[in-house]
Amino acid sequence: AKQLQYGTAIFFVGDAAQTIYSFRGAKSSNYMSLPNAIDMCLNKSWRFGPSIARIANVPLFAKEYSPQTNNYLFKQKKQWLPYRIEGARGEEESSITTDSLLGKSNEVGTITFIARTNYALMFKAMEIMGLGALDDDSDGDEIMSKMMPDIHVPLHLDNVPKFHINGEGDLSGLKRWRKTSKEIRHLFDVFETRTTGEGITLPEKEFPDFANKTITWKDFNEDCKNLELNKYVQPIQIISKYGKNTIKALEAFEVEVLDKKYSAEVADIIL
Repeated sequence: AKQLQYGTAIFFVGDAAQTIYSFRGAKSSNYMSLPNAIDMCLNKSWRFGPSIARIANVPLFAKEYSPQTNNYLFKQKKQWLPYRIEGARGEEESSITTDSLLGKSNEVGTITFIARTNYALMFKAMEIMGLGALDDDSDGDEIMSKMMPDIHVPLHLDNVPKFHINGEGDLSGLKRWRKTSKEIRHLFDVFETRTTGEGITLPEKEFPDFANKTITWKDFNEDCKNLELNKYVQPIQIISKYGKNTIKALEAFEVEVLDKKYSAEVADIIL
């Protein structure tokens, strides 16, 4: 109201469809409920071309017609304004391929992997490192095992690419990765209950969803599935893939990826 009174304006720049800072309390509804706001959409991107834009518009279409957008509860408090994006770069400068780029680093340069969680990046990095020899099919767990594709890359530990860990601070970078490794070790302790049959308690700080609960590996899997605790899908898959060799795989990851601390300038792969 004061801005209107004095004829000035404040600009808020962001995307209500992407609350990537929700862990810091960001909510789309707060952003969309700013009083006397005029919404303007900058939907032309110069970072990619039409092919990538078409792929990006698929989840935007799905989100527009999802219960999250159309549910009655959200009609009174908008979560976002549906939009589509346009890729303004030339098609020859931006393309989509189904072929792996891992063996083409000389042609394409440094490859960056982006994922929602460190667990997913860890899973992929372990594959790239060629840890398939540590696969433990006899200890595999079927629950959620098909939720991510299983891609094997023929790479030996004496030919591991140089990894760079992107980010820094408490919520990203090496400090956050050490925390991820610690969490895998705790979940491996739960995995070991398959032989003892006796449940254990996970640390409440790292696993608030299981606070004050004594669980076995079977309990953990079933709770994650029934309660749709999708953030644990990747750690389940890592442990299900490597079984009793999980700690060996984790230690190899720590030595080759976390401890060597390659810079982005010399890295083959950025996580």
